[in-house]
Amino acid sequence: MGKKEEKVRKERDLYSLQTPLSDHSFQILKLLIENLKEKYNLGYEQILSLIKEKEFVSEILIPVSIFIKELSGLETICKYLKENLKLKYSKIASLLNRDHRTIWITYNNSIKKKKELFIVKETPYLIPISLFVNRKFSVMEILVSYLKENYSLSFAQIAELLQRDQRNIWTIYSRYKKKK
Repeated sequence: MGKKEEKVRKERDLYSLQTPLSDHSFQILKLLIENLKEKYNLGYEQILSLIKEKEFVSEILIPVSIFIKELSGLETICKYLKENLKLKYSKIASLLNRDHRTIWITYNNSIKKKKELFIVKETPYLIPISLFVNRKFSVMEILVSYLKENYSLSFAQIAELLQRDQRNIWTIYSRYKKKK
């Protein structure tokens, strides 16, 4: 079978695949997996393990819209990563440079305060998870400084986004600058 015939077969297969939901996205995913299998000589198990481990994701971004006044910064992040992104405690711990027991306790404290899943609203403000590896600063110090320095937001705007008092935001930022 020549390359042209192979291409025609793949295109035909794209439209003839039967899925339980007849979902076009699922068909594209199936073709992509077949392509990865052929091109890189990977087995289905290897491809699935890559997807499960999320090794293809370079950076997790935390939407600012999830932060609420009832939870601390770390509680909010742990709850979001555990419930919304379905990460394991050990993975969250490695992403945040913390002990897995600390993550477990923090997550359990957060679900006592807020049982519902976060509803993520669309926001232009996203925070890279890699910033929280630095333990020299608190989660809120990192968060406030990132919003202030990268998005040039005022303390009032940051306070509104994080559902905190403007004076507390100023204090958190000044504490960050002293440590820096």
